Amino acid sequence: RHYEEGFWLVVLAVLDSVPGGRSVGARIGIIRLAESRAASMAMCGSFRAHDVALSLLRMVSNNIGHVSTLSAQQAGLRHIIFGGSFIRDHPYTIATIASAVRFYSAGLVEPLFLRHDGFVGAIGAHVRDLPVVGNYQRMAHNLPKGPPPQRTRTETPGSS
Repeated sequence: RHYEEGFWLVVLAVLDSVPGGRSVGARIGIIRLAESRAASMAMCGSFRAHDVALSLLRMVSNNIGHVSTLSAQQAGLRHIIFGGSFIRDHPYTIATIASAVRFYSAGLVEPLFLRHDGFVGAIGAHVRDLPVVGNYQRMAHNLPKGPPPQRTRTETPGSS
């Protein structure tokens, strides 16, 4: 980064030292580019790996919250259940996802987090053959081929 900042400062110094270099540089736009690049490089402080990792975690967690909120709103759901090793024992991630869900849904969707999610697969395998309540009376393993039936926006799962 310091090399790049120095490069642009050298470009400015060379253009200043050449007679008429400033006007030629201004005409082709190199002066503005060099000044802005040198200034942006100087304003960027040194970042620690911890800061970058925290920013990436925040970005990914907010994206997860946003996409899950959009999916829940599209399906007409009021609760989102999160689980898995990405968020297990990571309170900062849980807080960021919960904040994103509340923000993007304007408080209409509630995020829920599984504390013990190791048995979710076993429970899913157990209830796989049970009939589903509501409009979806098909068995999970006996779904018809093709796209799922379309619902209107006002219709919610389980309503007639």
